[in-house]
Amino acid sequence: MTALRVVLQARTTSTRLPAKALLPLAGMPSSVLAAKRAIRDGLDLVFATSTDPTDDPLAATAAAAGLNVFRGSKDDVLGRYAAATADMNEADIVIRVTGDDPVPDADFLRALVESRARRGVEMLFSMSPADGLPHGVAAQAFSVGALRRADREAKLDFEREHVGPWMVKHLSSAVFDDDAGLDLGHLRCTLDTLDDYFALQTLFAGIADPIGTPWRVLVDRLSASSPWRGMPFRYLRGQPGGDATTERQGLLAPEIDAGATPDAIRHAIRCGATHFITATDTAPVLGAGLAQGWSGRASAILHLALPVGLATSRIADWVEVTLLNACRNLGLARLHTAVMPDLVGARATALLDALIAAQRKGLTGHIGAVTATPAATLKWSKFPEVTYLELGYDDQVAVPSLAGVQAARPELVVATRAPLMIALNQQPWAHAVIVPLSTGGAWSSLIDAARTMRPNRIWQ
Repeated sequence: MTALRVVLQARTTSTRLPAKALLPLAGMPSSVLAAKRAIRDGLDLVFATSTDPTDDPLAATAAAAGLNVFRGSKDDVLGRYAAATADMNEADIVIRVTGDDPVPDADFLRALVESRARRGVEMLFSMSPADGLPHGVAAQAFSVGALRRADREAKLDFEREHVGPWMVKHLSSAVFDDDAGLDLGHLRCTLDTLDDYFALQTLFAGIADPIGTPWRVLVDRLSASSPWRGMPFRYLRGQPGGDATTERQGLLAPEIDAGATPDAIRHAIRCGATHFITATDTAPVLGAGLAQGWSGRASAILHLALPVGLATSRIADWVEVTLLNACRNLGLARLHTAVMPDLVGARATALLDALIAAQRKGLTGHIGAVTATPAATLKWSKFPEVTYLELGYDDQVAVPSLAGVQAARPELVVATRAPLMIALNQQPWAHAVIVPLSTGGAWSSLIDAARTMRPNRIWQ
């Protein structure tokens, strides 16, 4: 008979919220609550922490709670999982959960295992928002044999630290999207920052049986209290990595303007904002909003404006210094996208070359361009290095051939400043609509329209 084992990883050395695994939640340490919810119907569980002395209090706390504790490598989490399941058979099933996620319960985990068997894949994993579930309602299921193969063959630090990436890359896998119809990928119930902790305290407040309450009840409660209805930013449904035509992404990209505040930025992130547009002079405001653990939840798209009189020969130096300063002000290791103004001639060539060099150095992930006319839009779309186009005109002039360009270049993302309904009805090639962050009070009138935005894929 195939055995099931839940392996819950936890540690106390988290950087954004130190010792979060020991923070009290619903009358017990948060990681203990996560473990007890996972096994409330009798599932086997190993509480897997590290042998590092910093985890001594966590191991003692888990053992005192009656949990089976295993201690392994601090940084090689994949190796820790393999060691924690060394007594199992190759065909047995491991369910990976983390102490950061107290909402999943035994019902959720068993449904995950059943779905994996039904699909016939080696690994089934959660991925919010594509699975329709809040970030934090998550787990992975894979065979012991798959885990052991990953342990033997995974070499990269990222693969050793995160357990699943090697299996997703090399074995058959799929997203656990049985509940995609819930369409709650904009919500969050994981424990990563102090803000998350306060939100989870609110979620479990007044719950008489925090261990036995079904995950769907908690998710319904989370949804009812969400600010999403007041400020929608993103709607996404689809399979990551799948055919772009089967995925839907509507992105409302907030731009940092004169009315932006750190609190408004964080509220936008709570409501699903994933990309913020900023200029160099507003980058410190965005950086303040992303400070204290928020930088991992949103990306920055930086508009560049060449100084008047800057010699063409100095553009490369100016770009590198400007991007480095922006990253410092934003508290980010790199920008998501650096966007050129609509230039022509030698200056345009020099700026593009400088951004390509900066991209190779890891200062920006993507290169974009603002276009002032439909002709300029078509011109820049022909440069393979440019993967983001932002329409600098708002007269709703269509670009008929752009749809054909995007068919040939599916990686190209086009953003517009046109009003949302016009973008939806007259600009079918638009993937994102740029809106001032300070207009948040008007979001309630946009949500239904945002849900009908045109097909696109996940933008990373």
